[in-house]
Amino acid sequence: MSTINDGGSAFPFGDYTNEGEQGMSLRDYFAAAALSIAQANWQKHNDENNEGEEPAKSLVAEEAYEYADAMLAARKEAASE
Repeated sequence: MSTINDGGSAFPFGDYTNEGEQGMSLRDYFAAAALSIAQANWQKHNDENNEGEEPAKSLVAEEAYEYADAMLAARKEAASE
């Protein structure tokens, strides 16, 4: 099983050497930022296909994390330039 790059802590505070004090990961922060985009994408898909149903929450969440992973990859690439 591969380890997911979570980007480290998004908002570290104090002595964040202890696991419970690191705050949210940068990956979670990016996913939260992309959540409305993912929801809109699924809603647009449903509207265009006349499905008229709410997308499964798990599909929206998966897409948000796909955006987050893409942002982390772009961030890593930009740092190496």
